[in-house]
Amino acid sequence: MENTYPTPMNTTESGNGNNRKWLYILLGILVIVLILVSFYLLTQIKGTGTGKPAINQNTTSQNNPTPVAVPQSNNNLSDNGPFVYTSQLQTATVNQQYETTISGAIYNLNVQLSGSLISGYPQGLQITSCQTVFNSPDISQIAAKNSYVTCTIGGIPTEAGDFNITFGLSTQGEQGISEKIIPLKVNP
Repeated sequence: MENTYPTPMNTTESGNGNNRKWLYILLGILVIVLILVSFYLLTQIKGTGTGKPAINQNTTSQNNPTPVAVPQSNNNLSDNGPFVYTSQLQTATVNQQYETTISGAIYNLNVQLSGSLISGYPQGLQITSCQTVFNSPDISQIAAKNSYVTCTIGGIPTEAGDFNITFGLSTQGEQGISEKIIPLKVNP
């Protein structure tokens, strides 16, 4: 009778196999963590899924703040000129006092911004004031050096309808003007 003993394993081969197994597990975990961190950072930059970062905005005395959006890219933002954030206005009513704000900014510059109602607005409304804040913390995640403007539109609209207001935002320098069409509904 021949003695049969189990063949001893080569411990270096077994050790390498286990080490590779753990290395693959660790690499997999690392990849998952990187994907999650990237997703988190991307959602912080993109805001609410509009493809644009969210910003803080002071609201008017009305219950509905004016919706805003910020440009996607922050590369050479001062070359892009001013940017109008506001995309729609609160509903107004004929012969009733109305007040809302339109906001915008320019990045990497501290310059005075001014707004204007160019066309498409109902009679009775006008810009009552524009206030520029330099280095606003509201948009500092886009550019620490910035000029943020809030223009107040007010008055008593005298005609009902759906309007497409062309709002212009400009600087006193060579940065140009930005125009944006913003819808406004005035109820009878």
